[in-house]
Amino acid sequence: MEATRMYRTVLATAGTLLALGTILQNIAHKSTYSETVRQTPFQVGSWVLVVGFLALIFAVWQLHVRADGRLSWERLSAAAAAIGSGLALGLTYAVAAANPAIATAAPALLDGDSQPASMAAGWLLGVIGLALGWLLFGIALLRSRAVARGPAIGLVVAAVLCLVPMLPGQILLGAALVWLALRGQPSLVAEPAAMAA
Repeated sequence: MEATRMYRTVLATAGTLLALGTILQNIAHKSTYSETVRQTPFQVGSWVLVVGFLALIFAVWQLHVRADGRLSWERLSAAAAAIGSGLALGLTYAVAAANPAIATAAPALLDGDSQPASMAAGWLLGVIGLALGWLLFGIALLRSRAVARGPAIGLVVAAVLCLVPMLPGQILLGAALVWLALRGQPSLVAEPAAMAA
């Protein structure tokens, strides 16, 4: 498989898995979080998100492999997107692996107002890291004109919405990544064909 096609396939797969995993988690909603995390759709959605974030990190890594050796705003923003995705991967893995057991053994830890500070800090770091990384990357893509404006704007909007509780920001981020895979160039450098799109 040629590099461009592989990049687009991995990016589209990652975006699809992020949207699907988030939808599965949201359809399992119950009155308390400890009940929600014990639902099969939530657990399946959590593991789908783990695979989606792994694919997303691989897609961003592919951009770095093909970029020239110069340090640039675009490369730094791609690194921020990879780091943010890594933080979200860690959060998602903890949700997938630990929360169902915690919900059974100590549901008050998940449902109560007195969650340990480390849990809240981990959640905030994952959410803010994901949103900030992809916001910077979307802005860099807009500035570089390396892709059509639509997918880049979609990334920026979706990244901002990831910060707003109860909005489908992660679903929109997945959709923007699929759009980027379908319309974008697998490069951090502007190409004439991309600017015309």
